[in-house]
Amino acid sequence: MIKASLLILAAQMCITSAFTFRESGPATLFPYYTAAADDGCIFETFNPAYLPMTPTPYCTMNYSRPYSIRELEAGSARAGFSTARFGFQGGWCRFGIDEYMEDTFEAMAGAQIVSGLFAGIGYSWYRQTIGTEDLSSTTSLSDFRGAVAVTPFHWITVSVLQENLYTLAAGRENDLLYPATSGGIALRPVRGITFTWNVNRDYYGSINTFMLSAHLLPCLSFRAGYSRETTSWGAAAAFTHGRVRFSYGLRYHSRLGSTHIFGATFTGSPAPFTPVRYGTRFLRKYLPEKNRKQKKMNIQSASADELKAIVLFREKPEILKRIIAFRSISGPVSEKALYQTGLDGSEVMQLKERITGLAPDISPRNPGPEQKHTAARRRNHSRSTETFYSLQRRRALFQRLIGAGIRSTTALRISERAKTLTKQEFLARVRQDTELDDDTRQKVIRACRDL
Repeated sequence: MIKASLLILAAQMCITSAFTFRESGPATLFPYYTAAADDGCIFETFNPAYLPMTPTPYCTMNYSRPYSIRELEAGSARAGFSTARFGFQGGWCRFGIDEYMEDTFEAMAGAQIVSGLFAGIGYSWYRQTIGTEDLSSTTSLSDFRGAVAVTPFHWITVSVLQENLYTLAAGRENDLLYPATSGGIALRPVRGITFTWNVNRDYYGSINTFMLSAHLLPCLSFRAGYSRETTSWGAAAAFTHGRVRFSYGLRYHSRLGSTHIFGATFTGSPAPFTPVRYGTRFLRKYLPEKNRKQKKMNIQSASADELKAIVLFREKPEILKRIIAFRSISGPVSEKALYQTGLDGSEVMQLKERITGLAPDISPRNPGPEQKHTAARRRNHSRSTETFYSLQRRRALFQRLIGAGIRSTTALRISERAKTLTKQEFLARVRQDTELDDDTRQKVIRACRDL
């Protein structure tokens, strides 16, 4: 009798609400898919447009007991990775009891179209299984989702997510696959703090959700939110250590009760949170003098180990690697070079308080002595057979690639590859490089034309 009641409850919750309950991780807070997210739940988002933003390969698993109903369970497993401009994710989730079970298999892909514009598409296959003494059936359906995310500035992201595109285009009624829509905005007023507002339009109407996240430490993050129409709230905490992230979430519905969610994520490389910046100029003004003074380091001569003492480099070790590579390939580090390695304006200002020795930015119209020497060397050597091994030549190549609009990470990789190759060998490698799109490949070839 208990199982029969649970079956009726689960069927009412899921069929009549058009799958309003969606198995999701602790950081998503509410049991439905939303468009906008923050970097604290980047591994748990269901928006394919966010996939190119994932910093490392990952595998995440979640388990929950919806509304504390004893025999009702939900769980999922997802894995994904990203390249320079693309991201991919595959997953499976399950929800129900022994007599009533829903399985969802998903595959999603996203791409960065241009700087600040991302788009993605996903495919979902649903299977509903009912098995009781009086009824036994299996229903299978599939459909697509699409999404777009725009980040015109580093402090704002606007996104739209459309579920079940085929059902929407066909104009058919389907209780299981309702073409729900979600639109949202994520605001980052200061580093480590994100406010998101999402509006979902599903079978029952609009649902507004408001969420606030705070990354208190590189290893610790908290999130809380409120859903107005369903009169429910949620909170979550996540702790990361090395390549492992553990999270716990609590959702409370005013009529259905509470849900506890547990999650674990394994990443290919450490992925710490970007924490709140406590040491602002306003706060440092009132700190004791002995706490304010910190020894500055020369960005040109300090070793990688020495530069790790700077908080920004500990939080973003990939930036430090790019700066070290820049020094060896392109020469002295200037303020413009800091932007080229991926830092934004506020981060450059923060870093300048801890470093000295920044080189002046050299205009192409007024080349420095080293650039003039490089030009003389090019005139005195064969352009077709000489290798790119010389440091001056690789520096010139890197500067041309940056000037052509190629990302600094890609320009560093290409310049480093030119070490021991002749021009013909290097161009042949470029034409065979599968990581470059056609436009980037042509820019590299043009940059090498008279080098």
